[in-house]
Amino acid sequence: LSEKCDTSDDYNAVLLFLALSYAESGMTDRAVDTYERLVRIYPRNSTAWSNLGLLYRQSGNHERAVACIESALDYDPDNAYAWNNLAQAYLDACEWGKVIEPALSAVRIKNDMYQAETALVVAYFALGESEKSKQYFDRAVLHGASAAKLTSILDDIACGAEAFGEAE
Repeated sequence: LSEKCDTSDDYNAVLLFLALSYAESGMTDRAVDTYERLVRIYPRNSTAWSNLGLLYRQSGNHERAVACIESALDYDPDNAYAWNNLAQAYLDACEWGKVIEPALSAVRIKNDMYQAETALVVAYFALGESEKSKQYFDRAVLHGASAAKLTSILDDIACGAEAFGEAE
């Protein structure tokens, strides 16, 4: 495909497609290499930075994940998916207080992003702010999150706390 590219935008799109294809196929190392190449050539590609951060997050490289996602946000502060990825990275590291702002930013931009709402449920619950946690529990379930899975996560955190929220 790269030989058929007429513009830099075409080449950018081909590299992004290739990286996404590698990631979907479980070829994580090739996906990371392709994203790294893409951001070297097109450093302003917020999606590429965010996706690269997601791959680093999945591999357990928290610091590199956060750095990549922050680069995504430097280039596009309205990238709701990057804000969500940042919240999820902090959630993975159990840095509850750091989850809140990026998750709220994601929800402000995309008000039905249940992944960010789920992060808020867990973070607020872990921080002892049960009313806020309940509020986002209901929103997350309304927007597509699994009530059973969320309850299970909260049970794990609370060592047996009862399910809560108005959502069925």
